[in-house]
Amino acid sequence: RFYSGTASMKLVSIKANSQFTIKKTIGSENSTGKTNLTFAIQSETSIPSLNFKVRLLNGTGGALANVRLKSYGPLTLNPNTWYQYSIPLSALKGLNKELSGVRFTFSKTGTYYIDELKLQ
Repeated sequence: RFYSGTASMKLVSIKANSQFTIKKTIGSENSTGKTNLTFAIQSETSIPSLNFKVRLLNGTGGALANVRLKSYGPLTLNPNTWYQYSIPLSALKGLNKELSGVRFTFSKTGTYYIDELKLQ
């Protein structure tokens, strides 16, 4: 499954409040000049978006602000449907900072797909 291109990240949450961290393999990325974290997400089952949280990691791996997806998209994710999110870096406390990764937290079990993850 993919939103665009030929691949996406498959995340399987086998317990409540599972966290998945996606980090740069070498170094960090500076967010200067960028305004949003964007990504597409899909769930295999219908689930309320309030069950999802996302946060950025600073250059040393420390967690910045937690944001619930419900504030930036639909209240429910329908199964097998892609949803595009654009979250302001200001809400994530990630403006003009060195960033090393993104952490997704799912409060429900299930299988999720993330694609097109980037700073814009």
